[in-house]
Amino acid sequence: LIIEDAVETRREASITYSAKSNPNSSKINYSSFNLTLSNFKDLQEEFGDINYMCNISGDVFVIQSDKCTLVPASKTQFSDVQGANTVVASKSPLGQERVFAGRSGCDNNPESAVQVGSYVYFAHKSLGKVFRFNPSKGVEEISEQGMASFFRDLFKRAMATSQNINHEDIRVVGGFDPVQDEYLLTVLYNTTYEESLDESIDTGGYTEESTED
Repeated sequence: LIIEDAVETRREASITYSAKSNPNSSKINYSSFNLTLSNFKDLQEEFGDINYMCNISGDVFVIQSDKCTLVPASKTQFSDVQGANTVVASKSPLGQERVFAGRSGCDNNPESAVQVGSYVYFAHKSLGKVFRFNPSKGVEEISEQGMASFFRDLFKRAMATSQNINHEDIRVVGGFDPVQDEYLLTVLYNTTYEESLDESIDTGGYTEESTED
């Protein structure tokens, strides 16, 4: 069968999901993707590609290049004029998304995102900021808590070495130290053969006690 007007679509800001699976059935449908059922959830493309997704209490937390969104699973959340939220069940696998205010995201560095329990830490190098998603408070800029200038200079110094217009050759690697309860960032510069490894790597950390700026 040849479809003359068939086209290829790249959904870089969409979540595609498989068919539901019945645990009592011998047939597993997790790998069944029927496009005729429109099995995808489109987010706003203006905020860039989806960089990272994770499970937060059964819902999907999504980080795009410049925006964060919480997508409820099998339910929809409504808000009234007073800000009160009402959650209702939904037949759709993914309900109406909640888009968090302000510019934030991974800036195409998904390796910076780290989930610690219900918290998600991540960095945006172009903004020179570090963020944390808190389910009860939303997206918080944690770098402003005494370390704004440190992280701003750290990312600015790295991007100055970039040879790519979008700074895609700069890696921002996140990690978490459970002993020190500290979110760690390692920024790898664009290097040349003449540069030593030590000169092309910077590391910074954040804890609740960080106060220097």
